[in-house]
Amino acid sequence: MHAEKIETEIRCEQIAQAALEVVSLYGIKGLTNERVAALVGVVPSALYKHYRNKSKIIEAVAGLMQERMMKVIKTAQSVGSDPLECIRRVYLAEIRMIMQSPGAPFIFFSDEFVTNKNQIKNKFDEVGRLHFGEMLKLFQKALDQKQIRQDFTTQTLVIFYMGMVSQTMFLSHHPDKNIKIDVDILKHSENAWKAFVDMLKAK
Repeated sequence: MHAEKIETEIRCEQIAQAALEVVSLYGIKGLTNERVAALVGVVPSALYKHYRNKSKIIEAVAGLMQERMMKVIKTAQSVGSDPLECIRRVYLAEIRMIMQSPGAPFIFFSDEFVTNKNQIKNKFDEVGRLHFGEMLKLFQKALDQKQIRQDFTTQTLVIFYMGMVSQTMFLSHHPDKNIKIDVDILKHSENAWKAFVDMLKAK
């Protein structure tokens, strides 16, 4: 029974990951059981054993994003106690996550998501609030240790930070597929972080 449970958990994660990849390629409206099943290597009907409909698959995507985000933050915190360095590690890890699954963040901006108030939207809102809250804690530590200027609120700092992450999202996967942006994402991210730190310390 234990082995069967593990197998089920693995399959559920495979389906969620496949759904992320489908969204990256086709957008949330292009998320179909057929495309997800093809990536997982099963027939479409096999998905119903784990998720009874598309909404449940999208909820699983939200859960996967939350799990990975928290893992990134906890890993960054475990490396050292320097808050600003921890924020830098989180930022670079999030950039890599976006580059690996560039379409995933666009779930937040899709018409299907924005125009509906339902359990799926609530789940993604929860992920966003959790992320925002964790970053608030990190920036507050940097402020408490006087690593950065004291005339910004933690909310303002996190909003600046989120803006940098959003830049990378649009540079790596513009929603208009006809628009190609030739930018070295990692180089841009390094420069953006340097400019951000310069702003944090300048006064």
